[in-house]
Amino acid sequence: MAEPAAGPPIEPSCAGPESPPSEPPKPVDFVCEADVLTARLEGRKIYIGPRSIVTAAARDAAEASDILVMS
Repeated sequence: MAEPAAGPPIEPSCAGPESPPSEPPKPVDFVCEADVLTARLEGRKIYIGPRSIVTAAARDAAEASDILVMS
């Protein structure tokens, strides 16, 4: 029984496809405590801007972790 002809070994590429530079995330307008708790469970950040409204409860909930990011 003949074995199939083997071609040259395929080497994995070190460089992946180039992706265009991503633009910074758009800041949200309003953040409440539920938003912070949901972001914490999902392991994501919330990007806020200088005009974003963040409730006191949201700031307290986000204080222990770096969920709120000023962009």
